[in-house]
Amino acid sequence: MKEKILKLLRSRPRVGCYLALLPSLYFLWPYPWLLTAVLALLGFIMILSSPRPVFEFWLYVLSGLIGAFSEGLAVAGGAWSYSRLNFLYVPTWLPLLWGLGALFVNRIGEKLQSRGL
Repeated sequence: MKEKILKLLRSRPRVGCYLALLPSLYFLWPYPWLLTAVLALLGFIMILSSPRPVFEFWLYVLSGLIGAFSEGLAVAGGAWSYSRLNFLYVPTWLPLLWGLGALFVNRIGEKLQSRGL
């Protein structure tokens, strides 16, 4: 019984993060520092609700750094541009978005694997 309750409590924050991500990006992109704070909070919730928080913390950090660095190189090379730059050719919230993307993909992979797919 205790394990079922813990599983339920851990799954609810994840669903909330999934549902909050796209509206946050849509409505808050004109306010980069607010969007940065919201994405950091979502990442914090995702990591704390994880059964493996240390692994997910490092996945979040490294994916955010590598993704933003790669995108910064592309922007610096002229592949595309952002209307509001804040830090090294990319918006401040972009590393956090890359980190959240890695967490989401990791969770989807774990769910598929647990179902034998």
